[in-house]
Order: sequence, then C-alpha cells, then structure tokens
Amino acid sequence: MKIYINLFKYFTFVAISIMLLNGCEIDEGLDGSISGETIYSTENGANQGLDGIMGLYYNSFQGGPLIKDYLTVFTGADDISSTTGQNKWYYRQADQFDRSSANSYVMNFYENAYKCVGACNEFIDFMDEDAWSDKIDKYRYFIGCARFIRAITYFNLTRTFNEIAMPISSEIDTEMAKSSQVQVLSQVIDDLKYAAAYVYNEQRDKKENVAAHNINGRPSKHAAWAYIAKAYMAIDGYPSNQKSNANWDMVKAYTDSIINEGVYTLLDDYAENFGYKGKTLFGSISQQDWEGNEEAIWSLIGQQDYSGAGRGTQIRWFGDPWFGWKDFVVEWNFYNNTYRKDDYRGKFSITADANWPYMGFSKFDFAIGQKHPLVMKHQWGGVTGSAFKVWTNTPKRNPVPERFGGYEHQYEQSNDLPIIRYAEVLLMNAEANARLGNTSDAIEKLNWVRRRAYAAGVSHYFEAIADSIASGYISSGYWKLDNSITNVNDYPKLASDTDNSIEGNALLTAIVNERASEFVAELGGVRWFDLVRLEKVSDYSRAADDPLEIPIIGSSADKGQWFFPLPSLEGAYNPNLR
Repeated sequence: MKIYINLFKYFTFVAISIMLLNGCEIDEGLDGSISGETIYSTENGANQGLDGIMGLYYNSFQGGPLIKDYLTVFTGADDISSTTGQNKWYYRQADQFDRSSANSYVMNFYENAYKCVGACNEFIDFMDEDAWSDKIDKYRYFIGCARFIRAITYFNLTRTFNEIAMPISSEIDTEMAKSSQVQVLSQVIDDLKYAAAYVYNEQRDKKENVAAHNINGRPSKHAAWAYIAKAYMAIDGYPSNQKSNANWDMVKAYTDSIINEGVYTLLDDYAENFGYKGKTLFGSISQQDWEGNEEAIWSLIGQQDYSGAGRGTQIRWFGDPWFGWKDFVVEWNFYNNTYRKDDYRGKFSITADANWPYMGFSKFDFAIGQKHPLVMKHQWGGVTGSAFKVWTNTPKRNPVPERFGGYEHQYEQSNDLPIIRYAEVLLMNAEANARLGNTSDAIEKLNWVRRRAYAAGVSHYFEAIADSIASGYISSGYWKLDNSITNVNDYPKLASDTDNSIEGNALLTAIVNERASEFVAELGGVRWFDLVRLEKVSDYSRAADDPLEIPIIGSSADKGQWFFPLPSLEGAYNPNLR
C-alpha cells in the first residue's frame, strides 16, 4: 500500500515538527533515533500529538483548502448536482454514475484520510500505558480521542469506497487485504464505544458549557454516541445488510442517551445553525460568535479550530453570489418533488428566484437567470463594520443588501460547518422507534423537527425568533409543545404536525424525507447515506435524459457505481487491493 507507507513516514515527520515548533525537547535513544514513547510520555506531548491528528482529520475533509473534495462524493444523491463547466467534471462523476479512480478530488480525500488513520495508529501505538500508570484516566482520554478520529475517518472511507484496507496498527503490511463494510463498521463501533467510555470533554459534554458556546474542537462523549447510532444504521442497511431489530435497539439506546441527558437541544431558530446570532444593525455590527452552539454535536470548526487558530471554511461551491462561483447546485427533481420548500427552513436554505428576504435582503437579484436553485444556508458569516464598508466598494461583490446582517461578503467565511446536529439525533431516534413499532414516540420526535422548520425564525424584517418569544407569541422550546403557539396564523407550527394516524412505511418515508430537507447540502452527507443504505438511489434518481440536468452516463441502478473505486496505484503496489 504505497499511500499507507508514505503516510507512516509522513506522520513521523509531522510529530517531530510539532514538537520542534512548540519548543519541546525530543529525547534520542542510544542509536540516535527518535523515541515515539518518549514523545508521548507527557501530557503536553500527547496534547500536541493529538493536535497533529486533528489537523490531518481536517485535511481529510478539506483536501488542503477546499471541502469540495469531500462533497464530490455525495453528488450521486438526488439533491445536489454540478454544472457543465469544463472544470466541473470532478463533481459530475458521482452524479452521472460514472465514478473513476481518475477523480483527483476524491483521491485527495482518500490520501488525506489515510494520513489521518496512520497518525491515529502511530499515536495509539506510541502511547506507553506504563508511562501513564499514575494518570491512567488521562491515558484513556488521549487514546479515546485518537480512536474516535480513526473511527469517523474509517466511517467516511467505507461510505465512499465500500471495501477498504483497514490498518489498525502502525506496523506496515504491504499485502493487506480489503475489509468488508461490515468489518469496517464493526471496528468503527468498537473504537467509538471506547471513546464514549473514556472521553469526557467538559466544554462539549457539560450542559452549562455547551449553552455558553464553549468549544475546543476535540471529540466528546455525545459525539461518540451520535456516531455509534449512525454506524448501527449503516450496518443494518446496504451494503452490509445485517438487518436486525437489535441494530435499531442500539440506535434508539444511544440517541435516547443524548436526548435524556439534555445537554443539546434544537435551536429555536433554524438559521442560527449556520451563523445567525440575533439582530445586527448598521450602528452595532459586531463579530458573530457562532461556535459551539447547543445543536451542533460535531462540527468542522471555523473561527477557532482545534488549536485555537483561525480557519476559513469556504462557501463558494454552493453558488456564492459575490464572485459567481457555482460548483454545486440543487437538482430540480429534488426541489420540486422531495424538498419541502414552502416552510421557513425550506425558504431560508434554498432559493429558486429573487424572493429571498434574509440576511438583510428584501430580494436577491443574483438568483435571477440562474438555471438551478441555489443553496443559501451556508452564506452567513460574521465580520466587522469596517469590513462591510470595504466589501460594498469592491467590484463583483453584488448584490448589496438593504441592511447588513453580520455576514461575510466574500468567498470564504469562518462559521463552523455542522456535521452532526441534534436534529439528526432526533430523526435517527424517530426512525429507530418507527422500525421498532413505537409509533407515537417516532411521531413526537419527527414533529419536534417539523415544528422548528415551520416556525417564522428570522422574518422578512430581520426580527429574530427571540422577539416573538419576548412578545408572548411563542415560548422558547416551542417545538416540543403542541399548544405553545397563541397566534397560529403568525407561526403555523400546528399545521406542520404529522398526522398521528401515520404508521409503517408511510411514517418511515416521512422521516427520511424530513432528513432530506433538514440536512440538504451539509457535510454529513445525509441524503446520499440514506439513499444507499435504503437501496433507494434509483428510486429517486432523475431521468437519464432530463433536459434540466446534466445527462446520466451510467446507471443509477448499478450498485457498483454507488462507490468510488480505490486508486489504481493501490492495486499496482498491492494486488489484494484491486
């Protein structure tokens, strides 16, 4: 495995570099070699090693500066597509069911992900338990963090490539065979259970700290629980097909734990998940403080990353209006037939015309003439008033909003990008209850998400939902209470509730479609994950010759095209990976 051999050498260099850059002394053995056990024998050294792992994890998403490498994987779903631009073929492959190992963006994700895995394996192997005998809880915390990152990296790899090589030690094996998705997910679950047992992140596992928006970018017990639930959903579905109520018992148990602990909650305003933080007018523009909100269980950190440094997360792939880049757009078939576009969430997240009254606009002229609906939910950011003045006088950065809402008018913004939100925990719990026959519990959790989607949130006049709470129209946490709205005409939450008579397949379809609308164009890849595990890819795929979309080259019914092939060089160096 050429890439794995290279990453072994790479992380040795990274670990040493981290120590040198931070002024740490590195002990040498009698032969002059670096001792991994020595590097990770102190808490300071272990923390810096874990920072190195987190940096490689971020790069596995970003492929350097762009998250587009990772998003390219998910265009096979019916929600997101690309355009016919000459430089867009990387993004089109999955959507056209024409995946190949020549896709450099996907292969960047592959290589960076295995660098991250190699770093985790080295860290775990070099952490000498004997050296930590007087601080065994700290030792288990560090190992748990590394195993968490290894687990979610393997989770992303097996969802992308299906059968993969799965090294779990730093020992080099040039003849390693591929592991099935069942084997990979079993290891993922094992790693995550260890993390859940020993990783307690006070900033993200303690209610008052989560409510105070504290964050450090490190793994948490709650994030481990959420990913365990997601892994059991995956192992129950295609291609693992280990169908059993026992899997759904586990999904229910772990999501119940998150719900019952009460550390996380739905934000009253859906838009706040993506950067909105109250009214901001011309006279009082201030940096937005989004990080670590009460709904985001696991995110890519923007303004404050794992080490405290700034990180710009780029939004231009979703149709950035100020520079005109448009790597990803919304498919008409999805927008017209699956997506619920008439509630507040639907209108805020995607626009198909100029009638988009958010972020300070009364209309959004950039949408005029576009051939596809545009994803808008990621456009929000936070800058200072002086930066806004610079923006308004910069060519190509149009249209200018009537009122500035505290967001960055450029192709980069620094909001965190959520990967797993509390809303997903609720809908995983709803699906588990539906499959286990607990219909009323399933409908309850589904309705919590639906009510929040329908609520007015940030209105046309830029009034936050907090204003409505203060005026007595609704109460905070209104989405839990079916009698909390006193003015149904203003806040039509009750009309959003699912019919209590719904059950069986109809209820499951309602839950899956709710997930499609709630998480459209988010990094969790929820829609593609759902269509694959449920074997519904071809059911929702557009017609091959749809005149509104790029043509389909392969077949959405070809399950071999639901996954990318491994890089061809891997098979050349190790025939077992062909």
